[in-house]
Amino acid sequence: MLISSKASGYNLKDFFMQWGFKLPQEDFDALDDLNLQDPTIDLLKLRE
Repeated sequence: MLISSKASGYNLKDFFMQWGFKLPQEDFDALDDLNLQDPTIDLLKLRE
């Protein structure tokens, strides 16, 4: 989650939570500490 967020430049916490990722709160806090903006689109609606 952290690596994906850093690579994309967006806070992907909500995306991973919607996929059912169960992580310790510290991991979500670490992601929030990066101060990345939220994605501007709903990532779950993306299709190839």
